[in-house]
Amino acid sequence: MKETKTAEVVETNEAITILDQSGLEQSKAQYILNQFQDYFKSAAELELKAKSIVVTDATQLTEMKQAREYRIALKNKRCEVENTRVKLKEQSIREGKAIDGVANVLKALIVPLEEHLEKQERFAEIAEAKRKSELAQTRKEQLAQFECDSSFYDLGNMPNEQYVDLVAGAELTYNQKIEAKKREEKERIDREAADAKRRQDIEDENKRLRKEADDRSKKEAAEKAEKEAKDAEIMKIRKQYLLNLGFKDDPQAQLLDNGIASISYAIIVRLFDNEFNQYLADMKKRIQDHNEKIEADRKLKDIEDKAAEQKKEKDKADRKAKRAPDKSKLEVLAAELNLINWPECNEDDYQEVVDYAKTGISEIVDYLKTSAKALDQTTDKI
Repeated sequence: MKETKTAEVVETNEAITILDQSGLEQSKAQYILNQFQDYFKSAAELELKAKSIVVTDATQLTEMKQAREYRIALKNKRCEVENTRVKLKEQSIREGKAIDGVANVLKALIVPLEEHLEKQERFAEIAEAKRKSELAQTRKEQLAQFECDSSFYDLGNMPNEQYVDLVAGAELTYNQKIEAKKREEKERIDREAADAKRRQDIEDENKRLRKEADDRSKKEAAEKAEKEAKDAEIMKIRKQYLLNLGFKDDPQAQLLDNGIASISYAIIVRLFDNEFNQYLADMKKRIQDHNEKIEADRKLKDIEDKAAEQKKEKDKADRKAKRAPDKSKLEVLAAELNLINWPECNEDDYQEVVDYAKTGISEIVDYLKTSAKALDQTTDKI
């Protein structure tokens, strides 16, 4: 088969080779080549124009427009080649293989040119998408420093003013969390120190009370022993005196049993006025000691009641202290919910959803604040 060349088109050696190897008659092969010859010419012309366009700046609007025009022209030629291929392939299977080969040669030439021109045509769009992607990644890394989940935000398209507010809010929330942790740790340390001091004060007070009670018990025991010794001595003297007068053993019991009220007994009583007065003095002292013991017991009970009241107040303070961090957590959560950046939608249906969600979050914030305050007041009343 004779090879055809012109100054306007590229060489068709590869297509001719495919046709020669197809086994078709020369007339059919030449016919197929003739059907595609004009497309080779058009492709060659468009190839020169396509490769001459190189866009390097978003301001090259003319070049981008030309790239679109040439790409569409190439696309049209490709579609015509495809239509010709389908039409010619209907003749026979062998002709179809030959046609496919030639068409593939042309498509192999055209497709890269299309892709090249599309890149030139969409240069500004691709550059802008790359810029937004890099900006989103940079902003995501900045927000991650404040433990902020940025997956809910369109960081690439977010205006700078809105992003600055978002960073400020994330930093404020992060700092509040850090300060809350510091406060909780300080409160825990102070609470433990206060508890230790209260326990030491109670232990010291109990030691003092035990010592006072021990001293008082020893004093009462000594006084009791001393009085019993004196009473025994007096009874011994009286008993000996009555025995000297002729009374039998245990004269006092004998006098009482016989109901004696004679002058002689009265004389005995007068003789022992001094001892009797001493006995009265001892009784008075015993009554006084008894009253003092009652008063001491009362004071001890007052101290124990006061200690019980202090323990009750301590338990109340402990419960309130334990609840205080939880109250802070509720308040911090309410503050974080208030920082949500609500979008403004163009469609009313979408904006209605946003407004409904905003109302729900507002009610949740009010509930958190009210509950934290109510629980704190409930703790005060316990």
